[in-house]
Amino acid sequence: MCESETKYMEDKHVFHEINERDMQETPDVTTVLDETIPSPARIQTEETVELPEIQTMPGYIRTHYEEEILASLMRMIRCGELGVQCGGKLLRETSHTASGNDGKEDLSKASPVISGNGRTAEEPGRRSEPPVSITPLTGKITWMGFRRVGLCFVEADLVMEVEAEIRSGAPQSSRRVTQRYRADMHISMENGIDVEYGNFRIHRYEEDRDGIRLDEYLIPVFQWKDIEEEAESIIFHIAPEGLHNPEQLRPAVLAGRLGLKIIHLPLYQRDRTASILFFDAGEVLVCQDVQQPQLPPVPARVEENTIVVNSMKGFNSNRAIMHECFHYVEHQLFFQLQQLHNSDVMEITRWKRVDVQKKERGPVEWMEWQAHVGSQCLLMPRTRLCKRLREELDGENPMGRHIGYRLEAVGRTLAKEYGVRNYQMRNRMIQLGYTAAKGALNFVDDGYIEPFAFSADKCRGSRTFVISPKEALEEYVRNDAFRKLLDTGRYVYADGHICVNDPAYVVLRNGKLCLTEWANAHVDACCLRFMRSYYRDTGTRYVYGQLNSDEEYNGRSLALSASEKQPDLYSHAVKVARTLSELPGTFRETFEWHMKKCKVTLARMSEETALSERSITRYRTEEKDDLTIDRVAKICICMHLEPEFSFDMLEKAGLHLRKTPEDLMIKAVLLGMYACSVNQVGRYLEACKYPRLKEWKKAMI
Repeated sequence: MCESETKYMEDKHVFHEINERDMQETPDVTTVLDETIPSPARIQTEETVELPEIQTMPGYIRTHYEEEILASLMRMIRCGELGVQCGGKLLRETSHTASGNDGKEDLSKASPVISGNGRTAEEPGRRSEPPVSITPLTGKITWMGFRRVGLCFVEADLVMEVEAEIRSGAPQSSRRVTQRYRADMHISMENGIDVEYGNFRIHRYEEDRDGIRLDEYLIPVFQWKDIEEEAESIIFHIAPEGLHNPEQLRPAVLAGRLGLKIIHLPLYQRDRTASILFFDAGEVLVCQDVQQPQLPPVPARVEENTIVVNSMKGFNSNRAIMHECFHYVEHQLFFQLQQLHNSDVMEITRWKRVDVQKKERGPVEWMEWQAHVGSQCLLMPRTRLCKRLREELDGENPMGRHIGYRLEAVGRTLAKEYGVRNYQMRNRMIQLGYTAAKGALNFVDDGYIEPFAFSADKCRGSRTFVISPKEALEEYVRNDAFRKLLDTGRYVYADGHICVNDPAYVVLRNGKLCLTEWANAHVDACCLRFMRSYYRDTGTRYVYGQLNSDEEYNGRSLALSASEKQPDLYSHAVKVARTLSELPGTFRETFEWHMKKCKVTLARMSEETALSERSITRYRTEEKDDLTIDRVAKICICMHLEPEFSFDMLEKAGLHLRKTPEDLMIKAVLLGMYACSVNQVGRYLEACKYPRLKEWKKAMI
């Protein structure tokens, strides 16, 4: 890249910030980006948001150049340099005085028409052609297309429509026609804007030209495959050795080659901001003392062409830096265009209400999606990574292990090689066609779950078999279909999955409910499948010059997907019914019976539930009226009672679960998470902002 292309905006007060919640040291399943990152047009939302007025390039051209361009076009028509198609013929102005008579041509002085053999109309043997007068009446630019041919250079293709009056013949007749024309425009945005236009011609179909196609905001029109190619092109031109050696592709190296500096600052009250790109020198508020965040902030001066990485949180700085590098290369023109429109970008006061529908997304969202995908492609270039994946898988000894285990081992190896997080490598493998990687490197709750395998056609797109306890509880409250399934008692939460509650599929191992070996290798046969969707954060507002990166992805949810018919658990139901019929009729007697059956000691019950031994003894020996739903639920979870027995305990205590969000959460816990510890359940409820958490906090470590 030439020096003029690497030099960026001078005298500009524009900066860009990103705030990606997926940039965490330990990713959570609710924030790990899905392998098929949706484009903004696929994100679910329908809301009203506030946006500043953002200038389009067609709008800028119409304001500053349209009148001048149309005047030049009409002058060429009046002078006969351009013609008009009419009746299958191309007609040109033939009046001597056309150019200086404001359309009031003297037809008697019309120039002779030259025939194809060179003879004039007065030559013997040829009829004289009547003079033609063409008067352009109105005109407008109807379409503009843009291509980037350099870092700060744009070529525009303009289509204009002119209504003209044609007078010809003897006696003189007139008619109006509409003619379309094309013209080229060359735009330099290195320092301000410099425009040249010309090459006016009759509109005809023309093949696409070289360059990167841009939209009306001068943002590249990229699909996923285009970003893959563009990322490798950036590496080839900036750090070609990085295509073969990951060590040469470190973010700091690429940023340095682009002329960008990197600094780390503790940004004040910017918990979701991973980084800020300053195109010009400016200021940012930082914490005086990271140990005392309540202290007032202090301003910090930042030099031009600098990436500020937020040191207050455990963001993935590599990803943040690559994100900004991609913006620097691909989206400079957008910021320069806005700078032309807004003399002071830090004092934008013109706001408008915009109804944002599902398929209507703004330029900011598209840029962020591109940079989000682009940062992954820069960190892990497709060509070399595909080669390394093949090499590692070929060298991996299966030893009877399914593909999930093999891809987990390969993913960990390559994550270290490329200096990325495990989940980032997992997502990248899936993007490159390794769908089976959905069964590897899944981080749920507080650790990685066991790798698993499935039939490839059962988990394509946004489908997943993994769900966190928090997501499961939230889904139970809001999703009637999911709630009806769990209410059957046929399903249980096991190691990141909602699995059929049957010994053939689940087993208690080290106090944790896990999938059996067969179920682990065939999760599509026994586990529910979900669709991961994304929604916009309605609480955010775009501020000009501050791109809140990944806002379209900061909300994620799971919804139950269509699942196959599950096996009949009638035999298990018969066994449970028989046990229920044999239980005593009172709460205290039933409590005593379960403690003996489950071999739970008084000391253990007291330790796990945070209930005193005296209280537990009283509940076992006499009827008490101080029992609550949460207290009984803690007791049942401690003994790992199956749902039917837990509901029996509640009923005998005179307690009834209603259809309130609080009671539905407890019901979901008793149905699907009874194999968890009381402490774990308490943390899940806390994550879901459970209103009656006080009782559970006593037992939380």
